[in-house]
Amino acid sequence: MRATTDYALNRKAIRHYMVEHDMSQRQLAKMCGTSSATFSRYLNGHFKLPLRVLFNMANAMKIDVNDLVVEADERDELF
Repeated sequence: MRATTDYALNRKAIRHYMVEHDMSQRQLAKMCGTSSATFSRYLNGHFKLPLRVLFNMANAMKIDVNDLVVEADERDELF
């Protein structure tokens, strides 16, 4: 049996990169192909973030997708 690792969205990193790239949540949502309301729900953990949106987010900010996620057991340390 293969071991798996659960991952969680690193909201702190997303906000950091948005500030670094002088990008509003609305702008990033548009670049990810989603509405700003839905995007807000992704960031707040109300909706599960589709991989497509995660990769679009990383591409929009020109960063590696791994910079936007953390192992689930590290999540509590970041929020």
